[in-house]
Amino acid sequence: MPGADAIANNHGKIGSGLTTASRWTSATSANSFQYIAGPPEGARLYCAVSLQYRYSQHARTLSTVFLDRASLDQGDLDLSALEGAAGAFTSYPRTAASEVNERLQGQQVVITNKVVIDRALMQANPQLKLILIAATGTNNVDLQAAREQGIVVCNCQAYGTPAVAQHTLMLMLVLITRFESYRQAVRDGAWQRSEQFCLLDYPIGELSGRTLGILGYGELGQAVGRLAEAFGMRVLVGALPGREREGRPALEQFLPEVMCSACIAR
Repeated sequence: MPGADAIANNHGKIGSGLTTASRWTSATSANSFQYIAGPPEGARLYCAVSLQYRYSQHARTLSTVFLDRASLDQGDLDLSALEGAAGAFTSYPRTAASEVNERLQGQQVVITNKVVIDRALMQANPQLKLILIAATGTNNVDLQAAREQGIVVCNCQAYGTPAVAQHTLMLMLVLITRFESYRQAVRDGAWQRSEQFCLLDYPIGELSGRTLGILGYGELGQAVGRLAEAFGMRVLVGALPGREREGRPALEQFLPEVMCSACIAR
């Protein structure tokens, strides 16, 4: 139907049938995607939450290639709606640098997670209309070259936030509890040989009362900050270099305060 869309959430479920207007409203309010480069006209595909796409009305005539599907899909994602939205859909588990140009031939839309799309590849494939990055970082695509050639580039935003935030706290807990030291001691038989019920070889610290310094207080930074505060930590947000902001100390003031707090807590 005219204006129909395909959209995938972070659970890998894809639905269809949203109108262009409602899709634009919901995606914008969720701040789930952004334009990186290129004109808004023509065939467009918006990308968010690992895989979230919206085609314009004539997108079904476009040929699409996914260069490194295995970096995202381990057989647990249903991409049938996405595949059906394209005129032709081809995917490869992975693509070596020497294979990229050949696989871009004749394709108007390319989906890449980590495969590099540089100026030379864009110039060799003037038929490209859209580059979708199935990740947040855009360093694998030459954005300036895309702008010059009128190629729309979209990345993903606001996906995997709970997973990244809990992973950050997990690493902090591993360090503060000396987890790896104790695990190795147990593997070496120290606990089995101990004359008491536990090992006290390595001092265990606590996150509570310590200071966590965060540079970059967007979607992920704020999520990490909330978890840190739940552990009783003091969260200090600093200003990114070149992006000074009132109420956030510059790096030269930020680092000494965080380090000093760490010394006191120790």
